[in-house]
Amino acid sequence: MVTYIMINLAMTIFPGVITNLMTFMIIGGVFFSMLTNSNKDWWRHNFSFLGTANSSNSWQFNITLIFSAMLMLTLIDYLFVNLSKKYPGWRVQVTRWLLSLMAACLGGVGLFPNDPRFHLLHDRIAMWMVYTMLILVVVVRWTMPMMTKTFLTLSYVIGGVLAVSYIAFN
Repeated sequence: MVTYIMINLAMTIFPGVITNLMTFMIIGGVFFSMLTNSNKDWWRHNFSFLGTANSSNSWQFNITLIFSAMLMLTLIDYLFVNLSKKYPGWRVQVTRWLLSLMAACLGGVGLFPNDPRFHLLHDRIAMWMVYTMLILVVVVRWTMPMMTKTFLTLSYVIGGVLAVSYIAFN
């Protein structure tokens, strides 16, 4: 019975469903964690505070990050199987691996909360996610030849904001 249900679910899933599910998971989980947090001044620290032991519902925030990472990996796999057929070669695979690394970092941020025991590891994984995003912004022009000028411009703006934020907060 479970196999039958899983096969039917697999047949109805397409990128739009996965993207919507991932969006609702991230926004809903973070929003719920913000609303139910016992410390009303959590925002004075950072978003990672929502996943610490000081937060009343830290497990919800961390599970949100972990499940969002799994959904992101599923979406990446689904999309790049089709892209690899249309655009064979190593360039598309580079983008796939960088996006997969970013998803793994997102899951790692949830897996290792910003508590004293995991603080350094949590921060390093979060920085790897930023580095991966910056690398993606730089190489997407060459690895994904079908990208529009608008997408590239928006990518450069986001990369610039990330770089300025990194410099400002370090």
